[in-house]
Amino acid sequence: MDLNKTISSFFNERCRVGESCVVAVSGGADSMALLYLTHHYHNHTKTGRFHRIISATVDHGLRPESSDEAKQVGKWCEGLGFEHALLTWEGPKPKAAIQKKARQARYQLLSDFCKVRGAKYLITGHHKEDQLETFFLRLFKGSSVRGLAGMSAHREILDSITLLRPLLECTRESLEVYLKTCNQPFISDPSNDNSDFERVRLRQMITFMRQKGFNVDAISDTIKHITIEDTFVRTLTKEHRSHVFSSDTFDTKIFLRLDPFLQRELLRDIVWSLSQKNHPPKFRDVDALLQKVQEGKNFTCAGYVWRYDKDLYTLHRECKVRRAKNVPLL
Repeated sequence: MDLNKTISSFFNERCRVGESCVVAVSGGADSMALLYLTHHYHNHTKTGRFHRIISATVDHGLRPESSDEAKQVGKWCEGLGFEHALLTWEGPKPKAAIQKKARQARYQLLSDFCKVRGAKYLITGHHKEDQLETFFLRLFKGSSVRGLAGMSAHREILDSITLLRPLLECTRESLEVYLKTCNQPFISDPSNDNSDFERVRLRQMITFMRQKGFNVDAISDTIKHITIEDTFVRTLTKEHRSHVFSSDTFDTKIFLRLDPFLQRELLRDIVWSLSQKNHPPKFRDVDALLQKVQEGKNFTCAGYVWRYDKDLYTLHRECKVRRAKNVPLL
């Protein structure tokens, strides 16, 4: 695989000319390869697609050496001619679910930085093995088709910022080989080998399965098939949404005529958009809501009071001080 061609095709297909972007650079092999590939693309493209490219590193402050490592990453970025920003996760650190909360803090800091700098795109270095780990992580948690579709290469996140993952088809090994040709060192985070973390144990499991002769890489094809099916479901859901839901009404007469699978997906999609959260609601919560809708009961969720009358729910913003009487909570 020609990595420069891969990233060039990705940016040309998915990015508008004249927009600015932020490249997330931790200093690991994947993000350093991303930095070099973006640098090569920017210097060789005839269109000058990006108005400005800014590199950004998040110092989580979880290890004593993290501050010095982040400064070193800054020097590497500036050495390529990129502006560099060091973002720090302030405040006390959690004692449980550290990786999950660190990831949430990282995306929040990077998204806020994109807003401040007027960057349309946030680019990260997730690669093929990351996608495999995500698949298994979600599989073991009973995820739906949408979850098993894995990480999207192109996704809208908060405040109309677009998250781009151009390296999802690239292996970790190919990125490390590429860095060697660039004579560029990278930083190895010891937490990547700490089996206390679930994702690390999954990584070790994938390695074990390969050693035992399982064609783990074929799962990448499975993810592609699931992604195609998920895209179809999303399109179908979007088509029916306008007939069922407006900004403040929900038509149960039309909704209950739909296939049960589509009812579930559509209700989940609506509640997710109302909540304005990064992740969709869990299906067990959606199923509880669906039962209330089928029974025509009033309820409160996603910051709205849903009041039922004659095949129609009317949605009102939930009052934070005084809650409407006789409206059961989900």
